[in-house]
Amino acid sequence: MYNALMSPVKYALVLIAALLTIPACAPRALLKPLPADTPPDKVFEMVRAQEEGIKEIRASVNVSFKLDTGPVQDFDAVLYVAKPDKVRLTGLAVMGVTIFDVLLNGDKFYFYQPSDGYLYTGKRAALRGFLEGMGVKADPEVLYRCLFFENPSGPLDRYFYEKTDAGYVFYQVLDQGGVLVPRVKNEYDLGLDLKRKVFYDEHASPYLYVEPEGFTGQDGHRLPSWLIARDITNGYSITVTFEKYLINPEGMEGDFTIQGGEIKGIKEVE
Repeated sequence: MYNALMSPVKYALVLIAALLTIPACAPRALLKPLPADTPPDKVFEMVRAQEEGIKEIRASVNVSFKLDTGPVQDFDAVLYVAKPDKVRLTGLAVMGVTIFDVLLNGDKFYFYQPSDGYLYTGKRAALRGFLEGMGVKADPEVLYRCLFFENPSGPLDRYFYEKTDAGYVFYQVLDQGGVLVPRVKNEYDLGLDLKRKVFYDEHASPYLYVEPEGFTGQDGHRLPSWLIARDITNGYSITVTFEKYLINPEGMEGDFTIQGGEIKGIKEVE
């Protein structure tokens, strides 16, 4: 039972952070392209302003995932996100019964499953190893580490801008001895809605593609109706359907505490 429920957890965590890659902006009935002569630095400033508009999210979602060699599996969940580093996902069974609760908060992670009874916790950096020990191949934080335009980690990180007929492209690259190696590519349409986000591995090969679909507006912001991620290296795809959500709701402080039943004990993960 424990291993079985870890499987949806690992893949859902990838999409937890994917939500943070969606820009916020005023709802538009029609696409309003920017003037052709808009300076690149102005476009970059507008994109950053859009992305900073969403601070917190509480959403009811359905998560489905598929390994290349397996069937599609899905479950309902409640998703909580608070920038810059809090994410919680509560998986639900029939009648809203909790089947697992997982939380990333600062440099720590917490995992609780009522059927197991133990609260697992450890350093955020140990999460991948913890999941791999349960047969997990995908890195669940691969998207979260690159939320929006990732802040440069050092002087060797750079951003590049490109205007195309279809919209705008921003690249984050790493300067390795004079060779520019791509890290993340963000593709936007002419109205600055995110079309696709591409992640590159250490060999400069694209391996993860994230695509939002069906943008809808709420309270002056926009979120996708669903979000699709494809990891061609690890061989899986995930779709998250947003059934209902609140943007920047009040009183989310208590949402980032795992509230299980009787906990047998706490197990530290090295």
